[in-house]
Amino acid sequence: MEWYSLADGIFRLRWWFVPALAALYAVPLFRVAGLAFESGSRAFMPVNRLFGLWEHAVFLPRDTIVTAYLAIGFLWHAFWALELESPEHAYVAAAAIAFMGAGWAQRHFRREGHIAIAEFARRNPSVHPQEFFDHFVCISGAVRHRLPAEPARTVDHAHLDFRNGRSAKLRWPTLLCGAWSTAWIARLLVHGSDIKDHRWLRKLAGSLSLIWASRVAQLMRAEVRVDGKELLPAKGSPQMFLYTHASFLDFALASLALAARPQAAEGGSDRNSAPSFLMARDHFRDNLFYYRMLGLGRAAEALGMIFVDRKGEATPARARGVVWAATEKMVEEKYELGVFPQGTRAVSCVGRSGERIDSAYYTVGSRSRIKKDGAHLKKGAAFIAAESAMEIAAAGRPDDVKIVPIAIRGTGIACPRGRCDILSNVQIRLVVGEPISVAAKEVAGLKSPEQDEPATKGEERYFEFANHLLLRIDASLKAAAGVHAVLERRFFEDIRDLLDANELEEVSLAVKPWRGDDFLFHAVLDAIYCCRPAAWRRLVGELAHLMLNFASREDLLAFKGRVADEIPV
Repeated sequence: MEWYSLADGIFRLRWWFVPALAALYAVPLFRVAGLAFESGSRAFMPVNRLFGLWEHAVFLPRDTIVTAYLAIGFLWHAFWALELESPEHAYVAAAAIAFMGAGWAQRHFRREGHIAIAEFARRNPSVHPQEFFDHFVCISGAVRHRLPAEPARTVDHAHLDFRNGRSAKLRWPTLLCGAWSTAWIARLLVHGSDIKDHRWLRKLAGSLSLIWASRVAQLMRAEVRVDGKELLPAKGSPQMFLYTHASFLDFALASLALAARPQAAEGGSDRNSAPSFLMARDHFRDNLFYYRMLGLGRAAEALGMIFVDRKGEATPARARGVVWAATEKMVEEKYELGVFPQGTRAVSCVGRSGERIDSAYYTVGSRSRIKKDGAHLKKGAAFIAAESAMEIAAAGRPDDVKIVPIAIRGTGIACPRGRCDILSNVQIRLVVGEPISVAAKEVAGLKSPEQDEPATKGEERYFEFANHLLLRIDASLKAAAGVHAVLERRFFEDIRDLLDANELEEVSLAVKPWRGDDFLFHAVLDAIYCCRPAAWRRLVGELAHLMLNFASREDLLAFKGRVADEIPV
């Protein structure tokens, strides 16, 4: 077949081209025809929203595949219109130009609308997520949409409640809606970074992070509440927020705690600005889905988030690079920092009947990491806090570094590690723990390490201080999460029918010494309840036997290793 015949077969006008192109370009053609019209009427919004939804469904293939087809078709028909002086070919070429022009105009209108909706979000972070996305869809509708100065519906970010019944798995349309919402939130941030200054972008990021969090809660039909918000320090001092980590949902909901804190003394209006998170490079930068399709990685790049490389062997030099980058964010750029000190999601737990219960605390990471003693928290947060306090002290500033521990409860039920299905109507709590202040006088005489091994007295004290600070962070996170009380209650309930009254009393006495700084006993319990329920009776019985015999720490650590082998990691 000659190329002429092939091209003629591809670009010959067919009867079904007219309705197909009319459907694909309906919204752009209406928008261009009604350029002078604008509507902000809430009565008209349902109609404009339908057009906007259709536009969102078709614009991507239309602006890529169909536009390329029309461009080549225009050249083909224009050539034959000149060569044959054929009015039919000229009409088709003109129609192709008209359709492409309408598509170009719609892209222009969409970009303008995105900047307008971003400014609306920046000024109104408490807008109800449904109202925000209704406006967002309407700006792509057939008639130019006028945004209101104030939202008609707002939410309280300290207590969101969208529950409507019993827990059930979310269906795929809801999951697709969540992915769509996330992608457009990220895209608005990327668009904003190309047009506005960084200060404006930071405020936009804070507002959009809250809208995203409330949207996730709405789609999950969940209740999300911030408990202990009176403990949150006002914005102003260098602050680091440390979160427990049980689910990928934690990252979406983490910013709600910032919205619950009081205003700074000067009454600053940007209290909701998003913190700079330490983010896993392999998830958010190297993963095509998170980086390109959802756009979270691109948005994180635009906001200057810190990517942590977890591939390969961890080295002191790599760790110091992350610590210094985070310190610069806090001290020089005056960002708040968000960190998940567990480094990865904790192992999920189930009840006796296989129902989901909240995830573990000590049982984090790979099996080899679980077997180690005290490896449930990474030390990076302690080093960052120490470095930041030293930088502030060197600059002669009076600020203390505030470390705010926040335990996230319930996300391990909604969508635990290793699961893709999300449960609706779950209660989620962000429990604020007692903040930790690091003052300049506490870091006096400390010296940052220059080599892999400490060589000076100042460097030795630096590591001692960081290790002690890590213990304080651990204690505050555990207290907020209520870890030990829950584990002990389950343990004594499970051994009640295994031991007589005297033996129960002896076990209770044997447990008391482990309620101090040494958490190994509770780490063993945590690992046991991450095993399959069929193994619990045998394992808690063996642990009770160890307690009755006042087992040494080495014996408990060896037992923990055997328990770790039974965890379905």
